Amino acid sequence: MEFDVEYYEALNGKQHVKEFLDELEKINRDLYDVAIGLITGLEDSQYHCLPTSKSLKGGLFELKCSFGNNTCRINWCKGGQRKVFLLNGYIKKGTSKQQREIKKARKLMYELKIRRMI
Repeated sequence: MEFDVEYYEALNGKQHVKEFLDELEKINRDLYDVAIGLITGLEDSQYHCLPTSKSLKGGLFELKCSFGNNTCRINWCKGGQRKVFLLNGYIKKGTSKQQREIKKARKLMYELKIRRMI
């Protein structure tokens, strides 16, 4: 099944994933290329499960991007029948940062629900 992948624009006008990818491209082009490839892969539902994506429960998923020893995560959710919303992204450095970013993604998902986009 094919999906449309969208960069979610938060109520404050920020597109967190676009901003993250712009920075990632500057600091680690190889990891950026992997992330872009996996984001493109989200158009196909086979990429919505392990090993590329992991369910974080409640409709939230993380896209797992790695190149060498470098890892980043992009949190996303499904919306409507065939949409994927990219919520936020970060370089994985430890569990405390990961928990903060997951909390942020859940807040962005809540915005989507309020706006009736999911």
